[in-house]
Amino acid sequence: MRVASLYKSELTRRTLLSHPLKSHYKSHSNS
Repeated sequence: MRVASLYKSELTRRTLLSHPLKSHYKSHSNS
């Protein structure tokens, strides 16, 4: 079920575009 992971990644990226402040959280999650 890798699609779920891809979808979550896309959602996170889209959220980052709307909320750059979440960049810090993404950095930790992406690690």
